[in-house]
Amino acid sequence: MNNLNKFKNPYYKKIRGSVLLELTCAHCKTALLHYQKVGKGNVRVLHLERIVAATFDCFKQAKQLTCPTCGTRLGLFDEKHFGYRMIRGHTMQRFLF
Repeated sequence: MNNLNKFKNPYYKKIRGSVLLELTCAHCKTALLHYQKVGKGNVRVLHLERIVAATFDCFKQAKQLTCPTCGTRLGLFDEKHFGYRMIRGHTMQRFLF
């Protein structure tokens, strides 16, 4: 992840129990973005305001989130949560310390 687009999100770093994750595509193993996750468990909804850094412009993708290299569909846009509802098994996550 050499060329990252960095975003400001100081609020979510101060929440107790939040962790920084790196999300990768499960199909081609490409690193996609860094995400500030609140709570334990899997990433079910990828909230746009919690994205710390990304290798592509994930705000311009309208209805679905796709991998920029292989084109695999990773999530569908959910207007209720203002984020992407992730498709189970299409992404991998690892903790960044």
